[in-house]
Amino acid sequence: MTHAYPSAGALLFGADPAEATIQCSGTLIGCDTFLTAAHCVCPGDGPDCQSAAPAQPYQVFFQHAGFFEVVGVRVHPGFSFPDNDVAVLTLARPVTGINPTPLQDAAPGL
Repeated sequence: MTHAYPSAGALLFGADPAEATIQCSGTLIGCDTFLTAAHCVCPGDGPDCQSAAPAQPYQVFFQHAGFFEVVGVRVHPGFSFPDNDVAVLTLARPVTGINPTPLQDAAPGL
């Protein structure tokens, strides 16, 4: 991560930030919404990972905002690595002082 990309964050495994280990990276896409890869939070396929609550304790770290507990995980229902490898995580509280990365709302040009 660099100062040029403040909405980039690290997904950490573990309830205690002091002892958590890095799992994956991702990006803030809403004030309390973090986008990452499904394989980072789902050991099986999409249908196996449809509980709203995280199966494991996760934290997200932003270099300019600190640690945020993950309270919700949504995995694409069609996830079967490497297809549909996307997950949306809900943070326990909003991240302030960082603008989320906007999602593209138009088809890419050819």
